Amino acid sequence: MFRLLSGTTIVLLFSAAAQADIITLTKIADRQTPLDQTHLVESINPHDPVMAAGSVVFNAEGGFPGGFSGWGGIYSGNGIGALTVLHDYDDFIPGLPGQVFQSFGPPSRGVGPAFRGSRAGWVGIYRGNEKVADLNTRIPGRTENFTGFGSNPSSSSGGVAFTGSAGTIASRGLFRWTGDGISTLADTSTPALAVSGSLVSFRDPSSSLDTVAFVANWSNSSDAARGVYLHQNDQLHLLATASSPRPNGAGVIGTIGDWVSNSLGTVSFSTSFGVYKADLAHGLQTVVDNTMDVPGGVGKFSAFSETTSISGDVVAFLGYDALRNPGLYYAYGGTVHEVISVGKSIAGAQVQQLNITTGAIDGTDIAFRAAFTDGNTAIYKATFTLVPEPASMISTGLGLALTLAWYHRRRRTRRARENPEPPHSHPKSIA
Repeated sequence: MFRLLSGTTIVLLFSAAAQADIITLTKIADRQTPLDQTHLVESINPHDPVMAAGSVVFNAEGGFPGGFSGWGGIYSGNGIGALTVLHDYDDFIPGLPGQVFQSFGPPSRGVGPAFRGSRAGWVGIYRGNEKVADLNTRIPGRTENFTGFGSNPSSSSGGVAFTGSAGTIASRGLFRWTGDGISTLADTSTPALAVSGSLVSFRDPSSSLDTVAFVANWSNSSDAARGVYLHQNDQLHLLATASSPRPNGAGVIGTIGDWVSNSLGTVSFSTSFGVYKADLAHGLQTVVDNTMDVPGGVGKFSAFSETTSISGDVVAFLGYDALRNPGLYYAYGGTVHEVISVGKSIAGAQVQQLNITTGAIDGTDIAFRAAFTDGNTAIYKATFTLVPEPASMISTGLGLALTLAWYHRRRRTRRARENPEPPHSHPKSIA
């Protein structure tokens, strides 16, 4: 059931067989939202968001009448009041005096946020108002400077992790900036661990505290020649490959997608057959796969988007039902819950497309972008609250009733001892 309350959509989902969740959808911005009070553009193009300390952070560009691009930046919001400007085209580029940004890549979840910023002939990685690396930065251990960077750096208290190169295969690598300099976490001399030989290419990373997770290939000739890696405690670990056995014993997990999400060293990712998580303590675990029913959908899951997001024990993902209809879901405690799916409506508008990022979830908040059949695009925050199962509520209620009965019986006994009744003046009946 959907209700619109002061700009917030409340979704109530009930299930007799499993835990019932209350999910609140809060609209953060859409195409009619002013980017700020100075640049009241007529429409904006909000991109896929991340969660950061209770707020939704995303990059967007504004358009003026006639379709001319006008303004843009990185913004945050919580559904109350105007958006907060974190960075925009007024900001000077750190390390490049007198020049301002002309474009921003997606912001990262975590400290900062970190982002890739650019202008004509220039690109760099930045966190807040600090330069992480740019075209004047020397690649560690090499004689060349960086000439390019991945689109999605990742920030945490352990620093900023990013991919970069000097334009050659030999210069590719995964790097981390800590404020004291840049170090190499993996490059094309790093052993692949799964096979003999070295890594040859790297996908954008996901960092959490001092751990960094990423997908890397040891051959560019096959998507199956890749693995999920975790850099932890100054060592590189291989968590999974396409040939890793499925935890349920039915074959292998299949080709691994491009993106991973990292929460304190537990890494979520998707494959041909499911969504999995892995860490050094517990190994590979199934979150959801194609043997499981789709809540609110038709049949079993048939496919999964490459993007997942993890926070603690909760994993958010995009999955497809038996009719290939996509939806946004989250899994917790062995149960999968639906947030929203394509074809359903939010506040009277029918959803046409859904997107999330690897930083989409934080605690019980999930940020996502929805496109609608009426041409609008909006950023939402879904907040879920677990409600105890009916059986648990009955058990709890029964326990409370027994406790109250014991308390009142004990209280009556105590009163009787303190205030004994006088002897009866009539004979007691004998059964």
